Amino acid sequence: MYGFAQMEHKLEKANELFENYSFEKALEKYDELKIKTIEVYRKMALCHLKLNDIENAENYFAKIVLDSTLKVEDIYHYAFVLLENKKYDEAQKWMLKFNQLAPNDSRGIEFNEKIDLLSELQNNKHEVKISNLLFNDENEDFCPVFYDSNKVIFVSSRESHLTVKRNWNWNGLPFLDLYVATINNLNEFINITPFSDELNGKYHDGPVSFNSDQNLMVFTRNNYFDKSEDGVHKLKLYYKTKSNEIWSNEQEFLFDDNEYSVGHSSISADGNLIYFASDMPGGFGGVDLYVIEKINDSIWSKPKNLGDVINTEGNEMFPYIHASGRFFFSSDGHFGLGGLDIFEISFKNNPKLRNLGFPINSSRDDFGISLSEPLSKGYISSNRSGGKGDDDIYFIQNLNKLFNESVESIPIAKDTTDKTKSDTLTTIISIDTISKHIIPMDAVQLSGYTKDENNNVIAYAKIEIQPSNDSSSIHIVTSDKDGYYEDYLAKETEYSIKVFDENNQLKNLSYIVTSQDSLLKANLTINELKLTGNIMVEPIYFDLNKDEIRKDAALTLDKIVKIMNQNPNMVIELGSHTDCRASKSYNLNLSNKRAISSAKYIKSAISNPLRISGKGYGESNLINECECEGSFKIPCTEDQHQENRRTEFKIIQY
Repeated sequence: MYGFAQMEHKLEKANELFENYSFEKALEKYDELKIKTIEVYRKMALCHLKLNDIENAENYFAKIVLDSTLKVEDIYHYAFVLLENKKYDEAQKWMLKFNQLAPNDSRGIEFNEKIDLLSELQNNKHEVKISNLLFNDENEDFCPVFYDSNKVIFVSSRESHLTVKRNWNWNGLPFLDLYVATINNLNEFINITPFSDELNGKYHDGPVSFNSDQNLMVFTRNNYFDKSEDGVHKLKLYYKTKSNEIWSNEQEFLFDDNEYSVGHSSISADGNLIYFASDMPGGFGGVDLYVIEKINDSIWSKPKNLGDVINTEGNEMFPYIHASGRFFFSSDGHFGLGGLDIFEISFKNNPKLRNLGFPINSSRDDFGISLSEPLSKGYISSNRSGGKGDDDIYFIQNLNKLFNESVESIPIAKDTTDKTKSDTLTTIISIDTISKHIIPMDAVQLSGYTKDENNNVIAYAKIEIQPSNDSSSIHIVTSDKDGYYEDYLAKETEYSIKVFDENNQLKNLSYIVTSQDSLLKANLTINELKLTGNIMVEPIYFDLNKDEIRKDAALTLDKIVKIMNQNPNMVIELGSHTDCRASKSYNLNLSNKRAISSAKYIKSAISNPLRISGKGYGESNLINECECEGSFKIPCTEDQHQENRRTEFKIIQY
């Protein structure tokens, strides 16, 4: 009787944590249950999904869909995670079943109608180039917006400047704040500082948006003072106006509410329209996109839903209206490569929706797009594999071919109850006249091919271009499928060029170019570089359930500091591993915290802290057969378990 009551208490506690968005802690409690119902498996699957642990989410949903008590939405979730794990054939099978059981749901209808377009979306036919920015780290960085002439404001969970540190229940990371950075001539973010002590508060702050004159600011923030009936601080939209270089006090929009969230704003260039995302009642399902129109300086229209061409039963978020009038947003309800994909919609007589395809979109979440004027380059946010943290910001370029169509207008969503406003929100000028690539007057074109020593083409090689007078600035371009690359360099400047193959292994030490001519040709030969691989060190020990660096661990980390200071161009990823004991989610979380803590220690002692990042792998990379999950329980000695509790330092650039 006591054992049953104890299990009931654990289940109640796990459910309470789940309802409070403490997904990591909820998983730990669910793992402790000896008997797991299908509802427990469902919540464990959703926890993994919320924590972006897609592999484990798939495993749990695979169990659920074979149970007789499954729900229709379980089938959709299973198809969704299969899609994120690039198992497209299996995803189609389950999405077809979902469509049969929910024939009116647009997600299943569209998926099965457009599955044949998958190969087209996976093909980079416009030769768009994308690269991860150097400033990204193990934290969340996303939703950049252009600010002033050469700055950007973005959202990040990097270490808070506040005296009192607060972490979010959801993933254990700090609450989100707004940061401002300068964009250097290589499109990297430098001089990163908190954007505003007034705007950055104790909970989530951001994203933010501006009109073209930058005298209207709209930003997202947690409702600090009131909770919803279920005890959640929902998101609200606030705005400020600027007059005589002084920002007004923040004001809340009248449609904000304690019971639903409103956020992710984007303002039209003239400041008359604000697009945003909300799960307010009356939508199509999940999160929908809305627009409000300015009536006068202090009054805005009621929100209008953008309609079923854009909104689905899934989630449509992160709207972005470009100065040209093109409208972008992210969706997990429309057919795509997986997770959130970025879409563009342009209207003539009939609305036409376009998935921007690979490499802008991936099988994971892609969102928060911000583009230059003209439409040749910009930034996106993504948690795709190969990144440095949860969400990273990527630089995208060579967009001319992608945006070479002319567009006429984007009409407002039709609303049968309000005909006082015109159906046309904004008129879009022809993109053809501004999308031609013009070489800047103060730059020189550098182009060539990436090949191996036998003159064979190396496709998709990564090329790092660094001016010798600025060691903190590195510009990254990628060669295309034919090995061709091009970039533009400032005149009279010396550059060092390094080349990587598609597996991110450094192959070429340097190639020096002095840009004195109007055109430079440089074919880059990729030679094998011997100094790659892992630096193995003795294990770093931590106190139980702690991630603070002990004195004995510091001695080991000091050795890495010495190596990195002796090799100022070395870039390292620190990987922390555990043995198999305790749950997978617990081990992954703990190893990640320890890796981040160890990397932070090294960052404080080396030049250019961007040269090291930390990542936890939990028990996913055991080096022996000591498994103890599920039916795979192999008895091992303490010494054998010790082999798996290790820290590795992988050289990813030299």
